[in-house]
Amino acid sequence: MPARWQRIEDLFEAAAARDPADRHRFLARACGDDENLKTELEALLDHDREAAGLLGDLPAGADTEAAGNDPMLGRLLGTYRLERRIGSGGTSTVYLARRADHQFQMRVAVKILRFAWASDDLLRRFRIERQILASLEHPNIARLLDGGTTDDGVPYVVIELVEGQPIDAYCARHDLRLAERLELFRTVCGAVHHAHQKLIVHRDLKPSNILVTREGVPKLLDFGIAKLLSPEVYDDGAVPTATSQRLMTPGYASPEQVRGEPVSTTADVYALGVLLYRLLTGGLPYRLADREPTGILHAFASQKPDVPSVAVARPPDQETDAIGKADPQRRRLAHQLSGDLDAIVMTAIRQEPRRRYGSVERLADDIDRHLRGQPVRARPDTWGYRTRSWLSRHRLLATLASALLVAMLGFGVLTGRYASRLAEERDLARQQHDKAQLALDLVIELFEAADPEQNGETLTARALLEQGARRMESALREHPKAGAQILDTIGRVETRLGLYDSAIDRLERALATRRSLLGESHPKVASEDLIRRVLDLRRRWPGDRHADLPTGLYNLGNLYYFRGELDLAEPLFREAHARLVALLGNDHTQTVAPLFGLGRLLAARGDASESAAYLRRALDVWREHLDADHWWIARAESVLGECLAQLGRFDEAEALLERSFPIIEAQRGSQDIETRAARERLERLEELRAMGPPPVRPIRIPESLESHTVP
Repeated sequence: MPARWQRIEDLFEAAAARDPADRHRFLARACGDDENLKTELEALLDHDREAAGLLGDLPAGADTEAAGNDPMLGRLLGTYRLERRIGSGGTSTVYLARRADHQFQMRVAVKILRFAWASDDLLRRFRIERQILASLEHPNIARLLDGGTTDDGVPYVVIELVEGQPIDAYCARHDLRLAERLELFRTVCGAVHHAHQKLIVHRDLKPSNILVTREGVPKLLDFGIAKLLSPEVYDDGAVPTATSQRLMTPGYASPEQVRGEPVSTTADVYALGVLLYRLLTGGLPYRLADREPTGILHAFASQKPDVPSVAVARPPDQETDAIGKADPQRRRLAHQLSGDLDAIVMTAIRQEPRRRYGSVERLADDIDRHLRGQPVRARPDTWGYRTRSWLSRHRLLATLASALLVAMLGFGVLTGRYASRLAEERDLARQQHDKAQLALDLVIELFEAADPEQNGETLTARALLEQGARRMESALREHPKAGAQILDTIGRVETRLGLYDSAIDRLERALATRRSLLGESHPKVASEDLIRRVLDLRRRWPGDRHADLPTGLYNLGNLYYFRGELDLAEPLFREAHARLVALLGNDHTQTVAPLFGLGRLLAARGDASESAAYLRRALDVWREHLDADHWWIARAESVLGECLAQLGRFDEAEALLERSFPIIEAQRGSQDIETRAARERLERLEELRAMGPPPVRPIRIPESLESHTVP
């Protein structure tokens, strides 16, 4: 990226030095087929025209007058001394200045109207901009600090100095994830909404007018071409902003702005939609061959923008600022954008103002709803869409409900066949139907119990499972077969949640019931033996490329691990890993799951060195592909933290244990066995630290990992 930005700066300086009539031909030759580079340069050159902004990020060399000969340098304006020029436009220049009265240290930006003989309209616009800035008090808008007039009658304003990067460059250089970009964008929406509440339309929202500081705080700049929805509030007798000038940035200007029609707050909604499109895809919705109004209007009429999920799925011809550039990243991102975000962006950039979001606040609210997994207003409010949204927010409950429904629907299908074939089995069909209805009633009750609007509180997955188990145990005493099946389902879900004590109780009761009803030889009773026989058959199948075999090996290894039979579990984990490498490659999230199993097993044996190597390898892959707060990552970090503490690397161990524990506790509950284990590891850290560091033992990389990077 640094080389690309240096190229942009060099080409900008070369283009800015040319006659405006020749710039388009120069850019066409210099950029070739790189449309993204051309778009970036044209946006910067537009920023340097007459309506240039407040704190443009242009290099000082873009000025026709050499900065070293600037007579303003060194002058004192009020209590601020001008030190160097940091930006320049057609009507004004921006300087870096420092407070000169020695009361305290402060650096600011000073914007000065370039011509003392400026027209009355230009002077009025500058004064209105100054009054606009004075009226805006928002943490994400650059603040007006002072203002005045020089000795020769030139007005100026003193503004908060914002040192940062344009928002798209910041997202690209810091490789922000999708959720982080959406949070940043939502913050910008808050600043624009504040301006709208003051009856101000910005009209020039684009990346270079939204700088992000080193601390990650976005700052909205440049109200130089803002429109006043109620001019009399700011300047008695001032004329409204002239639409005939068509002051705008091609690519981000709304259709009504390009046509020279009156604009409202929905013009800023459009620009924010284009900005969001760029943050998500790295490009713009329309390709502009001609950046004059007629050319832009032709693009509006002749092109149909791709939705973001389609735009980002295409392999990029040139380097872009999209979130991911590799094929798997593009496919994953396209899936994340499909649906809600496609609808949000395309609603914001509709050509007809009345069909866009009615306000920036509504746009920001839809972003917030998407981040919280709630239905967004940009999509049709169908029953199916609302159901999918609800299930996405209650994944654990949905898993349990699906398992119960699948299990019990089987009864309904089977009994339906018997009832249609044999009349004498009608009573049996009725009984089986009653069982299915009973399970369905349980699912409905669980959904109702999980709804905070119904019971006034949010129940944990553990509480729902316990509630469901109690109800089913009392209701299904007359139906032992169905009871055993449901108890088995609940026990399996509890195992996935780490609720091992209650899971063992459920599974043992289900097994005892099945033994009494089905006998010892039935497959549903002989579970471990059945797993082993299935694995043996899988091994004999030639050319088997299915994941069932390594998955079965891994599950059986976990079974032995939780029984404490570590010697039986270890070879199963190793074989599962070897087969997954051959099947899925080294860097798949499933491939490294057996490595976590090995790491946890070796930690239980006390081999902290080799355990840490396996755990780090699993974490490398999971951190690349999963969310930072994913349950797998937190659990592996907790085990790794204990290993590092045993190796005497206490600071690293403390960082991992303190980061992972609250995640585990929040997702599993304070009484969960995994939560208790993580808490005990954190408490043991202080004991190990008090004992002092053991002899230095570097992490030993196992032979199976020598071909991988293990930091």
